Amino acid sequence: MGGVDRTSPEFRSYVELYDRASLLELGQLADDVRWKLHPEHVVTYIIDRNINYTNVCVADCKFCAFYRRPKHPEGTCCRTRKSAARSTS
Repeated sequence: MGGVDRTSPEFRSYVELYDRASLLELGQLADDVRWKLHPEHVVTYIIDRNINYTNVCVADCKFCAFYRRPKHPEGTCCRTRKSAARSTS
């Protein structure tokens, strides 16, 4: 994270919010900011397709139920051809 002071009170307050807020609360706060920045009544979103060749991850994101830690029995790794076929169906 270039240029971000992780010791600043502002950064710590964002981390605290992320730690304590529910997903619905975070979504509402994000929508509030969206309305302030873009008050138009039409909103568009990008469909972002990322082919995941593995579900093994070490990030520990709170919102992800998909990943498995390295060496977990449910960890998988797919061959490129198999994953590509899945992404087009």
